[in-house]
Amino acid sequence: AFHLPLIIVAATVISAFVLAGVWPQFRYCVFAHNMVPNIDPKNHSPWLRWAYPFLLVLIAGGATYVARWQSHDGRAPRRTFVFAVVAVYLATLCSFWRLITRQDFMPVTPLAIILCTGALVHFAGIVLGADVRIANRRAREWWIPAAVAALTAASCAIVTRPLWHPATAREFARLRAVLTLTRPDEFVMDSKGEAIFRQRCIRAVLEPVTLERIQRHELIDDVEERCIATRTCLVVTGPRLRVLPAHGREFISRNFIPVLGGLRVAGGLLHAAAANTPVLHFTVRIPAEYDLVAHKKTVAGILDGTECHGARFLESGEHTFVPGASVSPVQFVWARAVENHYFPSEKVLAADVLTDDEMTTPSARD
Repeated sequence: AFHLPLIIVAATVISAFVLAGVWPQFRYCVFAHNMVPNIDPKNHSPWLRWAYPFLLVLIAGGATYVARWQSHDGRAPRRTFVFAVVAVYLATLCSFWRLITRQDFMPVTPLAIILCTGALVHFAGIVLGADVRIANRRAREWWIPAAVAALTAASCAIVTRPLWHPATAREFARLRAVLTLTRPDEFVMDSKGEAIFRQRCIRAVLEPVTLERIQRHELIDDVEERCIATRTCLVVTGPRLRVLPAHGREFISRNFIPVLGGLRVAGGLLHAAAANTPVLHFTVRIPAEYDLVAHKKTVAGILDGTECHGARFLESGEHTFVPGASVSPVQFVWARAVENHYFPSEKVLAADVLTDDEMTTPSARD
């Protein structure tokens, strides 16, 4: 009876994908793609697999203790079942799963919280000498260990995730920028779908398994090709570029300029070909409309031999620009970003290094 619901759910999911004609894609994305041998030998030693039988023995002993503890109250079987589920899941995960992330612990987190709460209440009652059986209405001391357990849990939550730190502020700023700068039919470049409301220019999800397969040359790093083919002018990468494969990271760093923490737009810096010459050179890889800006202001001048006083569509290739006034540094920036007051970071431009370490806000909100 326990396994029958599992079989029904699995059969229903498989049948749905088979009838939709995407079973091969489902099988690869869920199973084959994640089966990468020796993906994380540093954090997943072989001895963990050999220790699995001994872990099961310890779990059996722990389940026996839990079953015998206060077995007279009629809840021992349920308590033992919850303990066994959590312990077996964690032991199996740590012993066999190749790449452990925080998301892998989500299925058992609610059950683990229940177990920990019960244990805290029990041991707090032992320390305080109180009767922790809530069902015993003649004893009112049970609320003391319960309060200790609640305060302990609240303290852990505050320490790990302080309420006074607006963890979602940057995420809201990035999503607001994505919706402002792009239309629903346009593409963005992100790692795992962080843009949410816009279609991605690449198919692969850039997580550790994908990056490992790219490094082993089992998958193609097509970030550059897809950005150019789809004319993607917006990149959402989070706080660092290390989530991208090496070739794609270099392409993004050279051809996209940061305007917000974890947000880049098509553009870059202009450089003089020689000293004491007013002619500046730059290379465009993403065909789009661009503005020439310096210190958050547009710069007029001679662009590719003709006068330029605002945004202009530039094809991919080499371009030259002679500014009408002596300003530095000069950048070419996606015109839609300039129109919405998203300008490059001054600190990044001063260092002449394109990284995502700086958090800047649109000048309109300064």
